[in-house]
Amino acid sequence: MNRAVTPPLFGYGVFEDFRAALALHNNWQATQESSVQFGFEWQINKEQRAEGFTNYDLPALLKQNYPIQHYPNVDYKTQIGGETSQPFIGAYAQYQTSFAKINWVIGGRFNRYPDLKTQFTPRLGEVYLANNHWQYKLLYSEAFRAPELSELTLFSGITRSGNANLESESIKTTDFIAQFTGEQLLFSVDLFYNHFSDPIINGLVSENLAGQVSSTVQYGHGIETELVWELHNNIKLRTTATYFTKRPISAFRDSKTLASIQLEHSLNNLTYQLSATYRSKRETPTSTELNNKIAGFWYLRAYPHYQLNPKLSLKFGINNLLDDTLYNPSTVSAHPTGIPLKGRNGTLELTWQF
Repeated sequence: MNRAVTPPLFGYGVFEDFRAALALHNNWQATQESSVQFGFEWQINKEQRAEGFTNYDLPALLKQNYPIQHYPNVDYKTQIGGETSQPFIGAYAQYQTSFAKINWVIGGRFNRYPDLKTQFTPRLGEVYLANNHWQYKLLYSEAFRAPELSELTLFSGITRSGNANLESESIKTTDFIAQFTGEQLLFSVDLFYNHFSDPIINGLVSENLAGQVSSTVQYGHGIETELVWELHNNIKLRTTATYFTKRPISAFRDSKTLASIQLEHSLNNLTYQLSATYRSKRETPTSTELNNKIAGFWYLRAYPHYQLNPKLSLKFGINNLLDDTLYNPSTVSAHPTGIPLKGRNGTLELTWQF
């Protein structure tokens, strides 16, 4: 007896965007100690094409209107995005001055998107030059991220949906930085505190559809260090380390400890770099309330760079130098073990200046 076999659902999406921008930036040196920076920006983003192609009648499938028409060549076309435009205007001004051993910065930026809250983000800074080697910085700034068009207007699909109710995400950052600068050594320590309002995170837009949602107020704080050391024989060592004493609740996909080491050596026309980055354990979502752990790892890269002549250079990169089996967290629960990284792979880059 012959039994008809129902083929699985296949599909892919095509997104095409257009962006045009106009900006004017100015710097006015008012006095020897003071200057003013100001300007404006205009930009328009347009989603020109947002289409999906499947081997089934997708709207009928989502509405469960049986029987559903099958197309063997994955050529059933559906519009999956709003294909709308998003204009934006912004203006900023900043004043810098110095008095005795203190440099001051005060400024702000105005941003306006349609259908979103108008944003004003201030910036304040104080830099104290203690002596020829040490300086101390106290900085406060605010920034925001407006939702992308695809996050707002993506039509409901099989697993994901846009969210027209998204708000702009804003962050308030305070830093205290101590920095030492010598002839061959730079070292800095940064204590930071971040406060997030309406953070945009992955979540459920409806009962069964994932997407971007606006979360509750969150915050994080920690310490970051950097060391740059010019060794002999054209060797440079750079190391960084970051530790979050408190992470935002939604940042379970991020590491609590980060570190990097980079060694660079130049010899005539040849420069080569060996770098290693470290990420401590992370979590990836599952279909249950418990997340799976993603083990921490070191990731090694090598980059030889040869200057053939003043206008032509050749750069070769080797990623995942040890060919380790490594994973990153997934954004959805469909991959409960995480997303595997590429094994050892290489890149070749030729740069010609004319």
